[in-house]
Amino acid sequence: MKVKHILFSIFFVLFYTISVFGKEWITTVKFVPDGDTFIDFQGIVYRLKGIDAPEIAHKDKPAQYYSYRSKKLLKSIIWHKKVKIITIGEKRDRFNRILAYVFLPDGTFVNEYMLLKGAAFCFPHPFQEESIIERFLIAQRRAIDKKEGFWGYILSIPAAHDRYIGNRRSKRFHTLSCGFGKNISKRNRVWFVNLKDAFWRGYAPCRRCTPWPIIKK
Repeated sequence: MKVKHILFSIFFVLFYTISVFGKEWITTVKFVPDGDTFIDFQGIVYRLKGIDAPEIAHKDKPAQYYSYRSKKLLKSIIWHKKVKIITIGEKRDRFNRILAYVFLPDGTFVNEYMLLKGAAFCFPHPFQEESIIERFLIAQRRAIDKKEGFWGYILSIPAAHDRYIGNRRSKRFHTLSCGFGKNISKRNRVWFVNLKDAFWRGYAPCRRCTPWPIIKK
């Protein structure tokens, strides 16, 4: 009973901290296209804020490793369920998707859950709350330590042993041959000894030079 009370208190503090400065509402999930996006019955598209899942195949781009398993996991916990949506600061991304913190009726923080299961990685960006960034990074580090989900494989590929360069402002990291990486100013330049180091410190891979392996559909 005491443990449940403590867990409820932690959730209440987190929920209050988020919701007191944002907007919130309830919606029902109709469709899950990938591991960090869903659509409700009104046709509104939502993006799980602060995380990024491997990309599934679309248009002329092949699927990334673990993308379909990430999608399957997200669908298994939210499909046709009512979820609480909380938005703060920047409301939509460049694809007009609503950026949201999402909670299940039992209090599960869906964004964090995907990180804990190794089905997504931290994706820091402007207008994101520092307390939530820290919380997500803790979840990601736990998943890395336990080799949950994709981490066991991702951190064992040849590219995992290479050095990377990061941008202190954007929180993105690049291969040493990436043009974007070469253009990072000295004051914003951060070096990583390997792939784990980059993820451990909360940086996300550049989409142009990502070391993430692809798979055949």
